[in-house]
Order: sequence, then structure tokens, then C-alpha cells
Amino acid sequence: MDSRKPDHRVDAPRRRFLAGALAAGFAGRAAAQTGELPAPVGPVILSVGGRIARANARARSGAPRADFDRAMLDALGAVEIATSTRWHRGVQRFQGVSGIAVLAAAGADGE
Repeated sequence: MDSRKPDHRVDAPRRRFLAGALAAGFAGRAAAQTGELPAPVGPVILSVGGRIARANARARSGAPRADFDRAMLDALGAVEIATSTRWHRGVQRFQGVSGIAVLAAAGADGE
């Protein structure tokens, strides 16, 4: 077992990246809150339910649901996170749609 304490400090490049990703998420939220959520054309690969303002489908219970196909998710844009851990060598990069952008597109404002 490694007895060293983890270093939780974030270096300047990571701070800039995280600040940019956060700003992009908020910008996406503002843009997504205007207009209706279109119906998916392709196969649905993600559904969001709960307290949402924009739905394009209904759950079996009748509750509103926001369904997304690949094109809809691609239109939300992708973000990349680069991180390192003590369990992997080097920097690991992860890329995909921001959860903030998906929730904003569905009009989610939960607590």
C-alpha cells in the first residue's frame, strides 16, 4: 500500500481546461434552453427523465422524457478531459458529450 498522501492540487493548465469546460457547459445550457427538443431520427441511445422542461417522448408512466439519438448528442459538442492517476501511467484522455450539455438540452433544473 502506498503511504504517500495524494496531491489534490490542480496545476494551471488543468485549471484553465476545467474553467473552459465549465464555461462551455453553461454556454451550451443557455443555448439549449431556447426552442423545442426535436424528435430523434435515428435509434435512441440516451433517454433523460425526471424534472425536465423539454421532452420529445413519454415514458410508459406518461412522464415526460427526452430521447437523444447519435446526431443529437453530436450536435451538443464534445469535451475532453485529461487526467492522471496513480493507477495508470501517463495522462489518460476521455472524450464525449458533457453531462451538463445533455441535461441543459432536456431543460433539467433539478436539485
